[in-house]
Amino acid sequence: MADALDTVLRIRRVTVDDAKRDLAAMLRIEEDAQLKAEATEALIAQEAAAATDLRAGDDAVEAYAVWLPVGRANAAAARAAHENACSAVAMARAALTIARAAAESAQQLLEKRSKERQLEQGRKIQAAMDEIASRSRNYSID
Repeated sequence: MADALDTVLRIRRVTVDDAKRDLAAMLRIEEDAQLKAEATEALIAQEAAAATDLRAGDDAVEAYAVWLPVGRANAAAARAAHENACSAVAMARAALTIARAAAESAQQLLEKRSKERQLEQGRKIQAAMDEIASRSRNYSID
């Protein structure tokens, strides 16, 4: 049984390692999505500032008016991608937590079984010693 538990524990540890890698990947994706969302917002602010500059002509304002719906759509898509990435990070964290709990459970079960085997072996040794002591009392020379 210990061999099977050792195998389960090894598998659980591999699962934890995989979950850590997945979380790291999701964190990178989330960071990239956040940077893209921030960049699109900054671009909108930059374009608005350029269009409202007193030195800008009507053509700059008109170009901004035409571009603004596209910029807002890009910003909304970037925010949505960031929100999705945040959700993926939360799911990856939950998966890691579950994997760690499963590995810890397997470890605790393995330790419990080991202690049970040690106790059983101790009982057997004590029983054998009691048997030897009982026999030696029966055969003592008076």
